[in-house]
Amino acid sequence: MACLHWLRKCAHNTLVISVYLVVVTCLFDCRNAVASQTDITVGISSSDLFPGAVAMLTVTPMDRVSTASCIWYNQSYTLFPLKNKNAFATFIPVGLRKKTGTLDLPVTVHTTYGNTVTQNIPVTISKKDYPVQHLTLPESKVTLSKKDLARHNREKKELAAALSEKSAAKIWLDNFIMPLKGSISTPFGVRRFLNKKPRNSHSGIDLRAKQGHPIAASSDGRVIYTGDHFFSGNSVYIDHGMGIMTMYFHMSKIDVKRGQTVSRGDIIGLVGSTGRSTGPHLHWGIKINDHRIDPLTFLDLFNPSQEQ
Repeated sequence: MACLHWLRKCAHNTLVISVYLVVVTCLFDCRNAVASQTDITVGISSSDLFPGAVAMLTVTPMDRVSTASCIWYNQSYTLFPLKNKNAFATFIPVGLRKKTGTLDLPVTVHTTYGNTVTQNIPVTISKKDYPVQHLTLPESKVTLSKKDLARHNREKKELAAALSEKSAAKIWLDNFIMPLKGSISTPFGVRRFLNKKPRNSHSGIDLRAKQGHPIAASSDGRVIYTGDHFFSGNSVYIDHGMGIMTMYFHMSKIDVKRGQTVSRGDIIGLVGSTGRSTGPHLHWGIKINDHRIDPLTFLDLFNPSQEQ
């Protein structure tokens, strides 16, 4: 009888311990499930943008994220790790010709806990009135001859083929800088009239500099294209990955070759006045996934008033 009583007591204690372990296990799993939801923070540098603006989308902390992506203007964007911000990040551009209104920015995050977090961020695109500029140029630079138009069309086709090879992976490392120290002669977005005829808005910034002044690469990347074009003159295009491309126009000399790897600050050429230009200067532009954006708003995402 004593033996039977002892066995019944052991069975009861085993049941109690088993129930306790199940409860503790459930509480632990539930806590992790909640943590996987609440530990992830999705943020955007600004949800009120305008044509030509760009915002940074971040998911933190970095060690809780396995992969992250979003959809913007029907394009898929992959977020990449930025160690100096302890975040996965990408850039959300608004092209110059985009319409105003409110758009959805759906974000999907696959966490290291093994679950998926989704969040939608409403982004407002507001109107921005850019200034107007009137320029007088030789008529041959405004109304193209059949020969010049054929040349321009050939150049566009060649450039489009080259830029289609851009890298989706991240190439740049920590930062971007101005390609030279110089005041801005023509800001981004200016609506231009050439010989009183309306033309495309200015898609970059013009930096004042003397003929032959060195031009630096804004960040790490690969030279994806160089050429001498009717409008932009001697030009260099650098692919920085993540859909980011910087452009350098009207150069007097190009010191890099297509396919060459460059680091931030490397000299890629010299200031000039080639192509359709009224004098020595550097036209510096940035495209993100084919959206032309204001380079200054892009630099402000890293550190306001950056200089080389």
